[in-house]
Amino acid sequence: MLFLRWLLALAVMTPFVLPAVIRHRDEIRRQWPKLALLGLLGMGLWQGLAYVAAETTTATNMGILAAMVPLLTVLLSALILREPPTLGGVLGGVLAFVGVTVLLGRGNPLSLLQLQVALGDALMVVAATCYALYGVMLKRWSMNLPPWVMLYAQVCFAVLFLLPPYLMGPMTPIDGQNIGLILYAGIPASIITTFYGCAQYARLALINRVFLSI
Repeated sequence: MLFLRWLLALAVMTPFVLPAVIRHRDEIRRQWPKLALLGLLGMGLWQGLAYVAAETTTATNMGILAAMVPLLTVLLSALILREPPTLGGVLGGVLAFVGVTVLLGRGNPLSLLQLQVALGDALMVVAATCYALYGVMLKRWSMNLPPWVMLYAQVCFAVLFLLPPYLMGPMTPIDGQNIGLILYAGIPASIITTFYGCAQYARLALINRVFLSI
């Protein structure tokens, strides 16, 4: 599922983005290790580990652990970017986490303490950490690339990383029951939402460069 969604995203973007990629090929060549790591963290490990975690944990546990991403982002930003946690960032992360626990606990967050811990829970913690690290490194690494080109390069690396586990199987044939899921995951959930994130961080990086040059 994960390999097919990003392969579809790559196929859809190629006719529109490839000319810009060719124009920026020198910068891509210089930045390829960073782009490869971003593709691995944000598209390979984050989503791949979540898919594997779903085999051994519940959707409730996954929702709770995924809600840790804002808090982990604040923590990693403080450690890596040396940015002191802002009151708004901490409150926002805590509010998101508490909101998810209240929702999943149906108004009683303490009931979630009775949930059993499984291997999938540990995988979701790693997955959430990978995604938080993806956002932090995307902000730290200021690359002279348009958002669409940056996204396309990351997707290329993600497809390469995901190809070996896909070939190792087991493979699920594409049929009428899953084609809709693949189309949804490959276009709106992969291209549109991820591009928005890349564009946001690219604007922040541009603002930081302008500010530092003054």
